[in-house]
Amino acid sequence: MIDSNVSQCGLDQEVAYDAEQEKRIAFCYTSITEGGTRHCIEQRVRAEFSVPYATAKSDYSISIARLQAEQSDTRKQLIEQLQAIRLTAIRKAMKRGQLQSVAALCKDLGAVLGECAPETLSLAVPTLNVVVENQTASQ
Repeated sequence: MIDSNVSQCGLDQEVAYDAEQEKRIAFCYTSITEGGTRHCIEQRVRAEFSVPYATAKSDYSISIARLQAEQSDTRKQLIEQLQAIRLTAIRKAMKRGQLQSVAALCKDLGAVLGECAPETLSLAVPTLNVVVENQTASQ
């Protein structure tokens, strides 16, 4: 017996791929990267594709979610690459005796790892206590 809701490829036909929606989402994505407010971009989508406000709003939300996920992944990769470059530079500077360069690179490395976060710095600030004794009483 063959199920009428399943195509030859095994895909459910009720959940059809919406090529028009993908075009709108791609248009939104491009518009977001070019700049503009949410309202302005939603208006452009409505004008370009003749869709209702709710559809344009939904497409914008999907586009911004994709952009945020992509940027998050890219940021993680860039941080890892920068850390590797810093570590290589530290090794080379140590071999050459460039201690100031090593210190600066270590500071940058620590900043990325959160070593120089304000809450950490406030714990590391030294305190100075001054006690003044009465000199006339001790003579």
